[in-house]
Amino acid sequence: MKTIGNCLSAILLLLVFPFGLLAASLPVSDKEPGGTAEDTAMAIQSPYDYAWKLFFFLNRQAVPGQAGVADPSKLDIRSYDPDKPVVWETWALATGGIPAFARPGEPNLSEVYLDRGAMPAAWGTWERKGLSAKYLEEKNLKAMLHVVNVPPGTQGPSNVKEFTLDFRVKPLMFPIDARDTGEFEVRMNKSTYETIRNQNLYSVEGLEAMWQKAQNMGRQDVIKFDPASKEIKAAWIKLDGSKQDINRFHWRKNVVRNADGTTTEEIWGLVGLHIATKDLPQWFWADFEHVDCLKHIDCVADPTPETRPSVDPTTRGPNAPSGTDGVRRETTNSKWANYVLRGTQTSFIDVIGNKVEVSDTVIEQLSSGPSSCMTCHARASVGPSDPAAPVRHPPLATNNLGPSFISGDPDPNWFATNGKMQFIQTDFLWSMSYRAHSSRETTGSK
Repeated sequence: MKTIGNCLSAILLLLVFPFGLLAASLPVSDKEPGGTAEDTAMAIQSPYDYAWKLFFFLNRQAVPGQAGVADPSKLDIRSYDPDKPVVWETWALATGGIPAFARPGEPNLSEVYLDRGAMPAAWGTWERKGLSAKYLEEKNLKAMLHVVNVPPGTQGPSNVKEFTLDFRVKPLMFPIDARDTGEFEVRMNKSTYETIRNQNLYSVEGLEAMWQKAQNMGRQDVIKFDPASKEIKAAWIKLDGSKQDINRFHWRKNVVRNADGTTTEEIWGLVGLHIATKDLPQWFWADFEHVDCLKHIDCVADPTPETRPSVDPTTRGPNAPSGTDGVRRETTNSKWANYVLRGTQTSFIDVIGNKVEVSDTVIEQLSSGPSSCMTCHARASVGPSDPAAPVRHPPLATNNLGPSFISGDPDPNWFATNGKMQFIQTDFLWSMSYRAHSSRETTGSK
């Protein structure tokens, strides 16, 4: 109800504050945006500026040893030291559990979805020890198919049939030696994390209990996140100093374990960043990408000709108020000037009935067909367990609808059969459906 209340308050604010007039620049703040009526109003009326407002805060250099706190000594996004985490990099790591099953002997590094469905630690108390600044997973398409034992070139189970296209890039293989396909991480802020922790949404059993609760109540919306909730998905590639100027990227130094047990120091650069916030009932979606990927220059981007160009009226067009050719004025003379806003999404359908599409050439492939952040995430779900099925392991740890490259309004028939509820939504977040572990696990990283 708080999200609805924020939306009602936002309507009143829109009558007073005309956010529709694009701002020439945005004020710097040490406070995380989101969760207020003012931010809801901005997300509705000026989504492109709101996307940049999020970008400017989340990519501020972080306070060492704290979770989600911007360093006040770095006055804005242009003030930073090399190889240091930004705010979102200090959030809770949702990824990190799949390699524990794909590569025997590797630990489960997720800070949210622990072995055997154990409760995660209190926010910010994780033990972050290790050689590497990053624990990245291979692109989720291949990782999913590997763990459910889908041979290269085959379609696989029905709930992942849309995700076989990545085999055209290279054969499925583990461990990841070539590391030429890009890798990613998913992280969540304190609000998202504490909802998952407090409501036992981190385990298969907890999610299935929510499904049963929905059955008993006869309603879908039993899993709800607060308006301040956020989740990000970031894509990284290994940088080659002989081809790329690493200072054009937000980069981190990683220590990688090789197949023979030795370690190698590598430099990885950020190339894609999805941001989702619960400022709106169907969430607010923004997608950023490194400019090299848009131009297909030494970047793991889809080779398909660009059919969905960057849309950002704050920086594109003859009357853009806040920048030129995709570059925001606040980022000039910094690494962040190389990151452009691909687009935002606040609805399934636009005002004249067209399906809204937002995609990323790194995280998703344009050749896969229609791509809508909101529509795909509307399918994030959990259903009843199948007693006859073997105990599942991440990914696809719960019975769920599975993602799909589609756009437009959700179909009620996805969730019901002959009027009987089969699946409930997990409030637009896939990480629970994919990554929750079960207390019944008999194998894993331990």
